[in-house]
Amino acid sequence: MSLPRCAGLPCASAAFCGACELDKLDTWIEDAVNSGLVAITRFARVLRRDVDAVRNAIELRWSNGQAEGQINRLKTIKRAMYGRAGSELLRARMLPLNRPDHHTK
Repeated sequence: MSLPRCAGLPCASAAFCGACELDKLDTWIEDAVNSGLVAITRFARVLRRDVDAVRNAIELRWSNGQAEGQINRLKTIKRAMYGRAGSELLRARMLPLNRPDHHTK
C-alpha cells in the first residue's frame, strides 16, 4: 500500500466512531472505491452494499450485542455437548435454576 495514494483519503475511523457528518460518508466511500488501493476499495464496496446499516450503526446507540452474546453462549454449549446427551441435558444447561430446594452456594 502506498502512503502517498492513501494521503488523499481522510481517516475512516472518524466515520465509524460517530464523530463525522453522515453526508460525508457517501463521499468517503466513493473516494475509497476510486483510490486504486485494493484493500480499501474492497472495504468501501462492502460498506456501500449495506450503507443503511452503516448509517444506523453510526447514528443509533442501539446494539444487538446482547442477542449475539446469547447466540454465542448457546453455540458454545451445543459444541461442548455434541454427541454426549439429548435435549434434557441441553435444557438443564440453558435454563436457569428456579428450584427453591436447590442451593447454588
